[in-house]
Amino acid sequence: MAVVATAGTTNTGNIDPLPGIARVARAHGAFLHVDAAYGGALLFSERYGDRLAGLGRADSVTIDPHKWLFQPFSLGGLFVRDGRALKASCGTEPDYLKKALEAEPQRLDFYHYSIEGSRPLRGLKFWFTLKTLGRRGLAALVDRTMEVAAHLEREVARQDCFEPFRSKVELASVCFRYLPPWARLLGAEERERPSAQRRLNSAQVALQRAVERGGYAWFPAIVLEGAVYFRFGVFNYQTSEKDVDDVLAHIRRLAASTSG
Repeated sequence: MAVVATAGTTNTGNIDPLPGIARVARAHGAFLHVDAAYGGALLFSERYGDRLAGLGRADSVTIDPHKWLFQPFSLGGLFVRDGRALKASCGTEPDYLKKALEAEPQRLDFYHYSIEGSRPLRGLKFWFTLKTLGRRGLAALVDRTMEVAAHLEREVARQDCFEPFRSKVELASVCFRYLPPWARLLGAEERERPSAQRRLNSAQVALQRAVERGGYAWFPAIVLEGAVYFRFGVFNYQTSEKDVDDVLAHIRRLAASTSG
């Protein structure tokens, strides 16, 4: 039996309680895998790395540097505690790949450790990044995106025309929606009524499409608990607080020019 936890959900960037999950998995002898494809970037950060407490107790972890470590698509990594178990699961040695005349006990053939055979040297680009920036350099870039995301979170909370999603912001993703003037007159429970919810959802979709078609910015509209929200992901270290402020102002201008 295996338990799978997430360190950075795709939509909201939330992190499962890894220490508690690890304790339960160990108590029951279950294999623990942590999907840190997104949130694993915080391993480089001294400021925010403690949000991944418990990750080291996993039996396997996935991290995708193309998500939040500024790498071109595609680049993913799998880290395992017991490489022998991984090889036992995936290893194969067809006749056309046997190397009887060049036996090397310590030779590493990656096709023994995954279902993929032929592959490009994807890791080379990340190796260059590490050699150029180092761990501290990458940490500074990740921390910078976290700073901008925190600014966005504060601005959304400050402006009454926006409503944040209820989950805590833990990574560089901030989910929120625009509240037209009529919706601001309603209480939170009233906005959850089906008729108001449908009207609000339509407003978010219309605004997101208008922003995208105009070429001003790009962010998706996602559905969370039946409601449509904008998902802002700050994954480019060149994104600034001013960029965030400009996009929020653009949304307000578009909303003011249409009926919602």
